[in-house]
Amino acid sequence: MTTFRPSEIHQLAIQAKLNFAVGARIYDDVFAGLEVLEIVGEELRGWATSEYRAAVIDIHFSAELARIAQAVTGRPVRRTSFVLRG
Repeated sequence: MTTFRPSEIHQLAIQAKLNFAVGARIYDDVFAGLEVLEIVGEELRGWATSEYRAAVIDIHFSAELARIAQAVTGRPVRRTSFVLRG
């Protein structure tokens, strides 16, 4: 299983595309403080600023985030897993 750690440029591109895709209000409510840590196999792993935000991302925005991360990094992403930072 390969591990890919996105650069700061990848991180910023993912955040910008998410903001454009979901809109500023939803982005600020759900994705503020989001950090993509790594892509392991086909799973994107990251941190969110609260358990609530992590759950909302995984339940409602997993497919959109996977699509965007795949486009930015060029790596296959099929699922996401977010946890509380720290």
